[in-house]
Amino acid sequence: MSDQQSLLQSLRASADDLARELDRLPAEAATWRPAEGEWSQLECLKHIQVVERHIFLPRLQAMAA
Repeated sequence: MSDQQSLLQSLRASADDLARELDRLPAEAATWRPAEGEWSQLECLKHIQVVERHIFLPRLQAMAA
């Protein structure tokens, strides 16, 4: 496996790792917000997951190509 393929595989796996972490959060802890207008842990992790999968990964794939 080339370095490029290895890097892309690692990037894909990071989004999957985040999805698994979401599943581990107890519902009450995951949705608790520290203050009005602040994000919960669930919202933060979902944001990271979406950015990793739909923004960073395609950009890095384009650069690698």
